[in-house]
Amino acid sequence: MTNQLIGVLLGAIIASIVPICTLVISTRKWKIEKRIEQLKEKHDRLESMYEDCLKKLLDGLTNNAYSSDFTSSLLVFGSAEAVRIFNEHIDTKNKTIKDAKTVYLNMAIAAKTHLKEISDEIDSLLA
Repeated sequence: MTNQLIGVLLGAIIASIVPICTLVISTRKWKIEKRIEQLKEKHDRLESMYEDCLKKLLDGLTNNAYSSDFTSSLLVFGSAEAVRIFNEHIDTKNKTIKDAKTVYLNMAIAAKTHLKEISDEIDSLLA
């Protein structure tokens, strides 16, 4: 009787290993898929935000006045590099046309770099 009980328990344990492993693997896969989905949404939002910010930056560089919408979007959602570039530009005295062009180019590069980092993270999760 005891041997039969041990056999039944051992059989139940062995039979439950496959469903538990399947559940663990499925959960990991679901988490990765959700993370990829979140990163794609973040990428799309940031791409749209940077596109809008670059247009508003151009207006600001032309008029030497920056909208609060542009400034707040950049400072809250922009990369550390984009914020640094903007803050350095604001602190610069006697700005020239060359300075403005350089700021615009550097800001575009910072935006693309930030977006590429997110794309690279998505690629690493897909690998």
